[in-house]
Amino acid sequence: MLKTMKKYKVAFAPASLSKELRGQMPMWHHISEPDSGRHRNNDAWAKCQRTTHHIRTVKDMVDFIQKVMPPCHKMRKNCACESCKDERMSGCKNPPKCRRKGVATLMTLPPKWNPMADLDTIEPVASEQPEEIRGNRDEIVCFNKDITTRGSLKEGFRVFTDPTVRSIHPAV
Repeated sequence: MLKTMKKYKVAFAPASLSKELRGQMPMWHHISEPDSGRHRNNDAWAKCQRTTHHIRTVKDMVDFIQKVMPPCHKMRKNCACESCKDERMSGCKNPPKCRRKGVATLMTLPPKWNPMADLDTIEPVASEQPEEIRGNRDEIVCFNKDITTRGSLKEGFRVFTDPTVRSIHPAV
């Protein structure tokens, strides 16, 4: 199967992903991560987020950083709120810093891959009205211009692609 995929240049190359599918992408070893340079999954905070907080997907990270903290929460290592106490008991050495590092990690994702980016507000250049093309005088054919991949991640695989080219910008 892998030989066939390589032969026909199959790659995960969606033009644009729905917010739900962007959340289903793996957080670690993400497709948008450059092949060279420092990887975001190798520092101590990423290890804590994977092992202590059980973050696997991008949505897990979003949920982790958006967790509602109690009013008594302080942004310091020895915060006495129940949430921080529970996280320290689970093995996190500094819950507020771990959460800040989570925000920084999530912000390294380009908008095409980041579920916190609101791609629905980006206006396409063409109008929203479907194009009408008359083939037969009595027949009107409408095209759906929405190129957002929805459903499941398997819908994002494309054939005859250039696997070396990865776009970080969503198609609108």
